[in-house]
Amino acid sequence: MKEKSMESKLTVGLDAHPDSFTAAIVRGDTVRESSVEKVAGPIDLPQLEKWFEKHVSRDAVVTMEASTNSFTLFERLSGLGYAVLVLDSVRVGRICRNSQITDKISAVRIAKVYLSGLSESVWVPDPVTRLRREVFAAHRRAVTDCTRHNNRIKMLLNEHTIRLKKGQNLTNKVVRSHVFACREWSDSQKIILEELFADYDRARAKRMRFEKQMSREIAGDPAMLQLTRIFGLGKINVYGVFAMIGEIHRFRNPKHLVGYFGLKPRLKQSGNSIWRGGISRTGRRDMRALLVQAGHVVFRYKSTSNPLYTWAWKLGFRKGRKLAVVAVARKITVAIWYLMMGRPFTAKETSVTLCRKLKQLAKDIGLTELRSQGFESYREFIVDRIGLMRDFACGNT
Repeated sequence: MKEKSMESKLTVGLDAHPDSFTAAIVRGDTVRESSVEKVAGPIDLPQLEKWFEKHVSRDAVVTMEASTNSFTLFERLSGLGYAVLVLDSVRVGRICRNSQITDKISAVRIAKVYLSGLSESVWVPDPVTRLRREVFAAHRRAVTDCTRHNNRIKMLLNEHTIRLKKGQNLTNKVVRSHVFACREWSDSQKIILEELFADYDRARAKRMRFEKQMSREIAGDPAMLQLTRIFGLGKINVYGVFAMIGEIHRFRNPKHLVGYFGLKPRLKQSGNSIWRGGISRTGRRDMRALLVQAGHVVFRYKSTSNPLYTWAWKLGFRKGRKLAVVAVARKITVAIWYLMMGRPFTAKETSVTLCRKLKQLAKDIGLTELRSQGFESYREFIVDRIGLMRDFACGNT
C-alpha cells in the first residue's frame, strides 16, 4: 500500500498574495484518497522557488487561483520546468467554503478542487497580450478620469447657472475664455476653475498618449488592421478585442466568443416551462460596453449599402432601439470571430469609412512620425495600409 501511494499523483496547491505565498503538497489521484504531505508558508517568492526546487518533483502539477499576479507566477514556475495550471477563481471560491479560512487551508483546498475536476483552468495570455491588456486597462481609467473632471467643471458651472451650449467643447480655448467671462468670479473661484481645467487637461493628455500607442500598434499589425474593416469598430474596439481575445482558436465557434463577452441571451428551462431573458452580462464587462457602443455607431452613421445597417434598423423598428443595439453588438462579435479565423464575413465597411478610420490612425500617430517611416502624407499612408490589409487577407484565404 505504501508503494502504491508513492506512485499516485502529486498536486501542489498555491495560495498567492502580492508579497507572500503558501504552498501545500497533496498526494493522491482523487479527493477521497488524497493526503497532505507538506505545507510551507507564508514565504516570499525567492524562498518559494527554492522550496519548489527542494521538495517538489517535476512531474507534479502546480495549481493556483486566477488573481492579479497569477500569470507572473505561471511564468516563473513554468520557467523552472513545472506544469502549472491557473484555475477559475469564481468556481474555486464556490467550493469547500469553511468557517475557518487560512492561507494553509486555502492552499490545500485549491489542490483538492483541481483533483475533483470541478474547476477548469483558464487560458494564460502570452506576454504581448498581457501588455495590451495593461495598456487597454490604463486607457479605460484615463477615459473615466476625463469624464469625471469634465463633469466636475460642468457641475460647478451649473451651480452658478451657467449652461454650455450643445457642441461646446471644454478643450476649446474660446469656450474656456467664455466660461471665465460669463460672470465676475472671485479669486478663489478662479483658482478652483483653473485647477479643474488643469486636472482635465492632464487626464486628457494621458488618454491621448495611450490612444497614440494603440494607433501605432494597430497600424503596424496587419491582423489588427483587418478588424477596422468591420462596420462600427473603431481603434479602441480593435485594440480591446485583441487585448481580451488573444488567441482566437481557443473559441471553438462564434457562440463561445459571444458568451465570453456576456452578450449571450439567458435561458432557463424546467419541465415544460422555458424562460428567455436579456443578455447574461457575464465575462468581459469593459469589452461588452465598447461593443454596445459599436452597436450605437452602426445606427448613427448612415450606410444603406451595408447589410448590417439595414438589418439593424429593421430590427429596431420591430423590437425597439435598445434591444437592436445589443443584437448588433452580438452580430459584430460574430463578425470578429469569422474575420480573425480568416473566413468570409458580412459586416464590412465601405471604402470611404475605412479610409476615414485609417486617416484617424495616421493623425493619432502624427505626420512627423509617419515621415520618419517614409510616408510623405496621410494619403500615402492610407494607400499603403490598404495594400497591406489586402495582401494579408489574401495570405489567410
